[in-house]
Amino acid sequence: MSPDAHVIDIHPARHLRVLMLSWEYPPVLVGGLGRHVHALSVALATAGHDVTVVTRHSDGAPLEEYADGVRILRAPED
Repeated sequence: MSPDAHVIDIHPARHLRVLMLSWEYPPVLVGGLGRHVHALSVALATAGHDVTVVTRHSDGAPLEEYADGVRILRAPED
């Protein structure tokens, strides 16, 4: 790791409410963004934080669900 790198402690002393916005989230996976947001949101939820991801809807996926401790809201496209 670079000496200039900053390490973020995902276990702070207080409980956080986190909102993530991403156009790509499982089951919609085009590149690496969806995989990254999924891994980060699950890690934060595992650390005890309330995590909500807002993403676009995909056929067959529910508009709202809880998976791996993460609340997922999917917005239908216009």
